[in-house]
Amino acid sequence: IAGLAAVGCSIMIYVSTGRPCWSLGRTGAKFLASCAVLGLPVALLTSLVAAIVGTDCTAPEIMYRYGQHVCLAVMAAVAVKLLFESTQFLELRRHALTPLKRSAVLLVDDLGSTTMLRFFFGIVGGLVLPGILLSERATLDGAAGYHPFFLIATVLLMFVTLLIGELLERTLFFLASASAKMPGASHA
Repeated sequence: IAGLAAVGCSIMIYVSTGRPCWSLGRTGAKFLASCAVLGLPVALLTSLVAAIVGTDCTAPEIMYRYGQHVCLAVMAAVAVKLLFESTQFLELRRHALTPLKRSAVLLVDDLGSTTMLRFFFGIVGGLVLPGILLSERATLDGAAGYHPFFLIATVLLMFVTLLIGELLERTLFFLASASAKMPGASHA
């Protein structure tokens, strides 16, 4: 609850600026989706490491019982987040140069490399790597599943690539936010 309250406060800090790119809907969706995109792999990684260290449950059992569902949830969260971020490019079709269109132009022109890297890391970490984990059939005894250390390494790589993608997304969040008017400009 405290974590969600902190994220809510962070959202409201940006919403209070009144910038169109930092509206409640846009900022709230991005920040809350980041919680899911990064939190799910951390939870799975923690469970797998605990399985290696402890004796209560094995890594194949974790993948069989809920690991595959976590992978599917990561894929869904990342897909929704990347699709949501892609909607900003629809602003490029507008004729008027609104603050949202200026932000979209920044994303494809000056920040194009960063934008491409953001989507690359999101796709690799959130779609490809969980897909690899889902490609092997998990069984309760682990006979047909991946080796536990491979599972841990893949989930760790998933988290790291998603973290890089989210840091790039947050960088774009700040750099591509065009304000409605220049600071100090007349309000007339």
